Amino acid sequence: MTEKTGNDLGGNERLILALRRILGASMGVRLIPGRPDRDFNPLAVAAVWLVIYLGLWLAVDHLAPASTPESPQVKSLLAWGALYFAAGIYLSVTTTAKIFETVRKDILPYASPAYIEKVTQDLEKSYSRLLLLGLPLFVGLLSLLAALFTLGVDIKVDLGLRGEVYSVEIVFWCISYFIYFFTAAEGVVAARFYGAFARHLEVERGAFYVLGAAETPLVRGLSKLCTQVLIFWIFIFIAVISIMLLAVVPPDSYRLTANSSLLFTLVPIAGFFSLGFGALVYVTNEANIRATLQRFTYEQALALQTASNQLLYPTKERIPEDQATLDRLAALHDRILAGGRYGNRVGISVSIALPLLMPIASLIVDLLT
Repeated sequence: MTEKTGNDLGGNERLILALRRILGASMGVRLIPGRPDRDFNPLAVAAVWLVIYLGLWLAVDHLAPASTPESPQVKSLLAWGALYFAAGIYLSVTTTAKIFETVRKDILPYASPAYIEKVTQDLEKSYSRLLLLGLPLFVGLLSLLAALFTLGVDIKVDLGLRGEVYSVEIVFWCISYFIYFFTAAEGVVAARFYGAFARHLEVERGAFYVLGAAETPLVRGLSKLCTQVLIFWIFIFIAVISIMLLAVVPPDSYRLTANSSLLFTLVPIAGFFSLGFGALVYVTNEANIRATLQRFTYEQALALQTASNQLLYPTKERIPEDQATLDRLAALHDRILAGGRYGNRVGISVSIALPLLMPIASLIVDLLT
């Protein structure tokens, strides 16, 4: 049996295939095998990776020469990194499954072939191999170099190219954290996908509810999709800033200092590219959806305004005798505009982010004082 090519597939299948190429089974992270149309137990996937990682770590410790220098702080970073990545895998697999379910059940059934084609073409053209793999590779290498330099400052070891000989544990740390940075960049790139759905919503204007455009099923489906991706970034952000606990929880010799260069370099940058960048993409797409709905409702309201002007235009001596008709037009006008209001999504985003940011700010202040 021959496999269907992109040209042989129906619109829905092509769109799902494009999403599968971008998202894989875990929000763009290629290290997690599998296909999103199969049943995965996210907790089991994360647990398997954690066991494999711990096994590799034990092997590294066992094979390292007895004379190899060790750093308790590096051990803390390795332990945190293992838990962070396991949490990231769980969140990525869980969110990806929800995304595909939302697309299949809440978007595709209400979308026209023209809209599906536009979104599919956008996804196919916007995500080149260079973007999906090249950019994450560059970000991963650059981030690793910055992390390696700041780690050297923290543990007072010259880890530059001409510095001291790297221990096996440091090499293992480098490999681990390169994977973390690389996969995080993959996630950031992939999580922009839903912008294609928002950009082409104009195609579906003919299917909007006149008296409740924001309640149109397709619009509700897009809103659900946007929210799912934002919630994913919120939880990733929490996982990222949990590294601050390494400055307060471990025993003294394993603890990073309050003025750790690594913490105060990694946390702000990683925090921006999780919740910061995620919220920016979210707000941008919400604005696109809102603008489409506003254009639709203003157009519908304009027709009622024109009809109202035919009845009421005092400077042209038009004073209606039938007030009921004018009241009916005014009521419809107000209902149409009200039905197109997409909600204060920006305010919701801010209200979500601030409670998360304030404890972080307090923690940083406590560590520094």
